[in-house]
Amino acid sequence: ETLPAPVQLSEAIEKKDFFPSGFMSSRDRGDVEKELANPTNHRIEGKLRLPGQYHMFMETHFARANLADEQVLIDLGSQAVDKVQRSVGHCLNINHSAVTVTCRRMGGGFGGKATRSQWTACAVALAAKLTRKPVALHLSLEDCITIMGGRSIYEVEYRASFEKKTGKCTAIDTKL
Repeated sequence: ETLPAPVQLSEAIEKKDFFPSGFMSSRDRGDVEKELANPTNHRIEGKLRLPGQYHMFMETHFARANLADEQVLIDLGSQAVDKVQRSVGHCLNINHSAVTVTCRRMGGGFGGKATRSQWTACAVALAAKLTRKPVALHLSLEDCITIMGGRSIYEVEYRASFEKKTGKCTAIDTKL
């Protein structure tokens, strides 16, 4: 049975039709509800929507893989070489300690190579394993935008409490 997919973010939220996100877990410090209910504080609440954003990379995605004995050598630009190492190990069904990742340099700072570089790394690693030859992949800017996308759309519900006299924020509760 084919079910209609939600097109708008609000539809997906209403239907709870999204992937659970383990890294966006709840973090509590202090008694937030007590501070929000404190009548001597000023309180604000609302909802805001953050639109999606394409990643316009200064340096497009590049990855090279080579096999050396039982090691897989990966060279790429990434903000998270540890994630690349684990992803390649998982993709090839080998221990991540058999994967060496080097990142000579990388510019940017917008987050586009924090997680999305894993895809290119896994692609070249798998191709190198299958062909037993070095493999390189260099995506054009157009391909990066098409494949990698950008930042997702977010809706944020927030409640915050501030001391009226000093303006110091005493509590904040957000839901992404």
